[in-house]
Amino acid sequence: MADVTWAIAGLLLMLPAEMKPLHMAAQRVPSDTRAVDELFCSWQSPHGQKLTVLWWNTPHPPRSGGPMRVAEQWDGTFAGRAVTISRTSLFMGTERDVLRASTSIPEQDSSILVYAEGFARDTFEHILRTGRLAPGNKAMRLACEQRP
Repeated sequence: MADVTWAIAGLLLMLPAEMKPLHMAAQRVPSDTRAVDELFCSWQSPHGQKLTVLWWNTPHPPRSGGPMRVAEQWDGTFAGRAVTISRTSLFMGTERDVLRASTSIPEQDSSILVYAEGFARDTFEHILRTGRLAPGNKAMRLACEQRP
């Protein structure tokens, strides 16, 4: 099945065409130094696979998502940069098997977390590997939008 390009603030992700938007929200959240814009986007497949992206306009997430226990981790690539990919047994304080990766994006003064449930490791790695920064390395709209 073909991939579809989604623009998530300053990032472009290629997702399987069967993934449909589930929830998208933008909000301003407090941090230690200033209010931060947070963009939350999630998609789900007909088979129950779920992918979630959190983007912030700060180099470090403004708050913790809760306790996490790493079951396995390995090196990978996300939007052209080296990252650690993890499989968890506890994520955001809940017992759950999640694949996750995060990184700071200095070119955009932002950070991003991508996590997935129900995905095969190679599919998640493909989504991360084919991700790229928006043209000109600039954050676009604070939205999750499908691109042609």
